[in-house]
Amino acid sequence: MGFADVLSGNKFYETLASTSSAPVIGQLAWTPVPHLPEQPDVIEAIRVNDSDHEVAMAKYARMTDVHFKHRPYKRYPILNINLEPTEELVAFKAKRRPCVIICANATQLGNIDRNAPSHHEERRIVAVPIYGRRSEDEPKGFGPILAVRVEHLMYRQFFPIAPWQEPRRGIDGAESLKGGIARFDRLQFVNPAPPGLRLMPLKVTDEVFRFMHAMLVMYLNGTSDPELVAAMQVLREFLPKEAEPPV
Repeated sequence: MGFADVLSGNKFYETLASTSSAPVIGQLAWTPVPHLPEQPDVIEAIRVNDSDHEVAMAKYARMTDVHFKHRPYKRYPILNINLEPTEELVAFKAKRRPCVIICANATQLGNIDRNAPSHHEERRIVAVPIYGRRSEDEPKGFGPILAVRVEHLMYRQFFPIAPWQEPRRGIDGAESLKGGIARFDRLQFVNPAPPGLRLMPLKVTDEVFRFMHAMLVMYLNGTSDPELVAAMQVLREFLPKEAEPPV
């Protein structure tokens, strides 16, 4: 028994007619998700020779307390990016992942200072990326014990996502979804347009989103939703013995 078994009719998804309109709450999409290690890498500049300031090489360096401060190399041209004293170029990997849109309600009023940067009033959405379970295709995915615990709603920062297969053909954005684990500790703030976001003709049901939102609120501030708590208590009784956490 897992989370899907406590849903009305065991229904996890609803299909959408198309992906041409604006994103909606609960809709699934694909977006690049950065992998941020505990200690990120910073790209530093190295002069090719001491007498030439116009040509520089770049190297990766582990971020330390010396970064995000004024340093001479920030005056060197790296990819034509000018760095301020408290700025750095941070290097990280990113992977395109499915995600669930949980917020698309940014306020935009317009008529602000004409010299204001564009990011002062954006319509970015908030998306929860989905990470896979361990398999032959994804050996670094979540292992079976943790995945079972997530199915039984034992982690506030995680939420189980069911698999899905698009039955229709020739639909823009249609594809399969293996399912996995949505991570609230990896929230993404995304510009709602290609190529940064590609919508899928699919959304979670209102019931699933209600549980998902309640888990997110519990993760953020500890507030408990009665319906969520009741489901957690029921699922806890069916947790396999091998997935029991240590006492």
